[in-house]
Amino acid sequence: MSFDTEAEVRAIFEKYDVDGDGYIDHDELQQLAKDWGLNQQDLEAMMNEIDSDGDGKITFDEYKKSMEAQQPSREDFRDFFAEFDTDGSGSLENAEVVKLLFALNGMAYEQGNEQHEQIATQYIARFDKDGDGKLDYDEFVDIFLTQ
Repeated sequence: MSFDTEAEVRAIFEKYDVDGDGYIDHDELQQLAKDWGLNQQDLEAMMNEIDSDGDGKITFDEYKKSMEAQQPSREDFRDFFAEFDTDGSGSLENAEVVKLLFALNGMAYEQGNEQHEQIATQYIARFDKDGDGKLDYDEFVDIFLTQ
């Protein structure tokens, strides 16, 4: 989950603070759980984790702190990048990006599929800031942190 501004976090908070009292209470959290596909056990765990003062209500500050804690840092992607940088070049070339896209979509990799090669080329073109035809680590991380 990536949030560019506090306003985006506040907008989500306010969506679930239905009565506008500045808190998301247990009843309002039910709608959030439904929207996010959480079961009752997940809902209770979320409330316990976010409600730091234990008053049964989530304030904006508690919600914001929780969202920030879930926000990955640039360094969190090193091992993931290395998994796909199979030649150790420090950048992902077309074939490596194809494998990445398969992994992100939970699919088994199929070598030699021309359509997949074209999709990888388009993906590289979209995120390749320096125009070298590959994705370096920073460009790779931007895929996840800027969308």
